[in-house]
Amino acid sequence: MNKIGKYFFLMIFIVFSLLPLFIVILTSLKTEKEMFSNVLGFPQIPQWSNYGQVWTKSGFNRFFINSVIITIPVVLIVVTCSSLAGYAFSKMRFKGRNILFFIFLIGLMIPVPSLLIPLYRNVNGLKMLDTRLGVILPQASIVLPFGIFLMRTFFDGIDDEILEAARIDGANDINLITKVMVPLASPGIKALSLISFMWAWQEYLIPLVMIREERIKPLTVALDIFIGRYSTSYTLIATAAVIVFIPITIVFLITQKTFIQGLTMGAIK
Repeated sequence: MNKIGKYFFLMIFIVFSLLPLFIVILTSLKTEKEMFSNVLGFPQIPQWSNYGQVWTKSGFNRFFINSVIITIPVVLIVVTCSSLAGYAFSKMRFKGRNILFFIFLIGLMIPVPSLLIPLYRNVNGLKMLDTRLGVILPQASIVLPFGIFLMRTFFDGIDDEILEAARIDGANDINLITKVMVPLASPGIKALSLISFMWAWQEYLIPLVMIREERIKPLTVALDIFIGRYSTSYTLIATAAVIVFIPITIVFLITQKTFIQGLTMGAIK
């Protein structure tokens, strides 16, 4: 009975979690009349033209490309720098290593809104306002503390004897990182890549502050603009919301096993 009760409450939690997503997807395939007449009902004829209208006529194809251009460099910067720093903090011995590591960890405790003013001043001073680079670098820097912490945990779980054996075979530090450490820590790298992707794709505040030109805004900010322009067309707003969150949902569903494995292995180590 206890087991049945657990599954019952779990099913209730799943229903309440997925119901808003289900309603948004249904709404995106309805006409305005169908939406107001039956919120939870299926559309008589799916209105796939809603997606075409939002994608092309409203310029969401351009905003989608902007999000991709911003997200991919963020992931590459975070994974590369976190892997190198995690290796240094885990396997290299230098003065002030622990102090420097804890300084990086302070970044985990600082909320993003409190950083917007100094970030804006720095980006403005570097003449990178209204540029994609002015969004990429701040977003990557905010994820870096967590990435360094995660990768150091993985590298701590790799025996030093493996590194010593590789050095005896003539491997230098670059070979140790690329041919020994990175393959062994691949679950952590994959998990960090997904976390970085999710963060960069759905970030709203930094692009909103750093980018004023509409042509280079990402999807999250473009959705806010779209809602202002089509405030009375709920089906089109729902369609735009689906276009924003469906890529990140697909990526997570494809990589969820690797993601859970990576985080679990990191926790065990």
